[in-house]
Amino acid sequence: MHEHLKIADDERLRMIIADVLGISTHKVLAKAALGLDLHATSLDLMEIVVGVEEAFQLVIHDREVAELVFVADFESLIRRRQAEEDTKATLLPTRTTPGRWSTVGPAK
Repeated sequence: MHEHLKIADDERLRMIIADVLGISTHKVLAKAALGLDLHATSLDLMEIVVGVEEAFQLVIHDREVAELVFVADFESLIRRRQAEEDTKATLLPTRTTPGRWSTVGPAK
């Protein structure tokens, strides 16, 4: 479901990073290292994390923050979380008949 939003999501991520770092979105490439290439400080990284959490309505755990070295790492995390949400949405229980519940599996 979210695969068609890839470009828009990537652009939104680049805008968040560029805004926090005060740089052009053209410098925010997937292969760019946040610290080495974009000169993000640890405080900048935390601001980016908060911006991403708010923009994409997700929670990034402390242990995951340590793994966010490249812009592409953020992209992967966002896609993974969106896929998890899609899976949860398709596995919600539904009432089939009064008093009976069933689980709807992924669409085939």
